[in-house]
Amino acid sequence: MNTHPTPASQLAAAVDQLHQAIATDRAGATKAVELIGAAIADALRPYTPTVVAVRDNIDDAVLAHVVSRELDLPTVRVYEDSGLLSLSPLPDPGARAALLAVSWHDVSALRALRLLLAHARADVMAVAAALPVTDPVLAAVEGTPIVTAVASPRTQR
Repeated sequence: MNTHPTPASQLAAAVDQLHQAIATDRAGATKAVELIGAAIADALRPYTPTVVAVRDNIDDAVLAHVVSRELDLPTVRVYEDSGLLSLSPLPDPGARAALLAVSWHDVSALRALRLLLAHARADVMAVAAALPVTDPVLAAVEGTPIVTAVASPRTQR
């Protein structure tokens, strides 16, 4: 586990590196994911999640591995098959979930994931992202804390 906070300038550079790697569909952001994942885990600690919930895609799964490892929490994956969403494994009733993604751009997906977790009787304690969160996402999660790798007044609540 990371015991020393990473300087903001290093985090900002890591976010830029991750954003560039995603935009160019290149690998090579391993160090960036480690730094960002550890920073997100540190930012999530005050919300005391008991599980990390993540969509089943490679970018989010890699970030979830780091965050879950740093928090020593299980990961719940959200699978989509023919338009149907499912959770695996199912969180325990009353679980305190942190929704995690490299990026939250699709507001409808975020809403669907929140409803799916609510149906499983899990509470969403925070929404976390490596990349900056857009205004529509901020509106979609009104009342739920948003955690990003690099703190900004608009996303850290």
